Amino acid sequence: LFTLRNGLATITVCRDCGETLTCEYCHAPLVLYRASEKRIFICNTCKRHTPSDSSCPTCASWNLFPHGVGIDSVADECARNFPDIPIFRIDRASIKTPKQAREIIRKWNTTPGSVLIGTEMALHYITGSIPSIGVVSFDSLFSIPSFRVSERIVELVTTLRERAEQSLIIQTLYPDNQLLSIMGRPALLKWFEEELAERKQFRYPPTSTLIKIVGHIPRESVTLERARLALMLERWQPDIFVGSSEESKNKQKLVALLRVPKNLWWIAKLSKGSEHDKTLESILRDVMPEYRVLINPEDLL
Repeated sequence: LFTLRNGLATITVCRDCGETLTCEYCHAPLVLYRASEKRIFICNTCKRHTPSDSSCPTCASWNLFPHGVGIDSVADECARNFPDIPIFRIDRASIKTPKQAREIIRKWNTTPGSVLIGTEMALHYITGSIPSIGVVSFDSLFSIPSFRVSERIVELVTTLRERAEQSLIIQTLYPDNQLLSIMGRPALLKWFEEELAERKQFRYPPTSTLIKIVGHIPRESVTLERARLALMLERWQPDIFVGSSEESKNKQKLVALLRVPKNLWWIAKLSKGSEHDKTLESILRDVMPEYRVLINPEDLL
């Protein structure tokens, strides 16, 4: 059984006011985990822990409801519904060393009728084919804020199909999504052509270079700093937005995203006919003490 998320539930929502529980320091959604016999909220961004008996910070209600499916929930359901079946597990919370992971795989392979529950980490240690694979709550992949998410989905589905000897079952609310139906060379080539056309339309790599500028700004200065950044980068028509800062609750994250034509931001020695935008380079060097500059980042937020 393959799952994409750690923990028991990926988000927890207040049923009275609709607020999502977030970390008080960096404002990222809190993930519900099981620690020994207790439950606890852990922020996957700053790793701070919050007691599971916390109330809603907005309305002080105790009527909280966990949403999403994590590997802990999958393991609990398997144990409850199939108490006589041996269950093995591989994820970053339960496995600390490669040797430990390989030993779990050995036991699973030599225990007839057993079930292995794992995240993507498990695929690195399984060799050969797997009789049957079930993917739990596949749809969480669609919410990842990356222009490469389609590429990741195709890669994952293709890998799982190659590994599944008898059957591959995917739990999803979108069974007609074309990304799940891609199989074989003709379908992959068609998807590849459509993906390239879409990236060209929205100015994503490989036709453009994405430059992400990230800073953590005191709350009282965000409006002024956002205007300054917009004026400084006006020539490149940046997308600028404000989010929660993982550094401090007194700061906000300010992000500027530039889409620069590839021939204007490339390594000249590796690309014939390319030019390096010296003006943009100078601006990026000027903002470096206050901001991080990322070239073609994995996520856009």
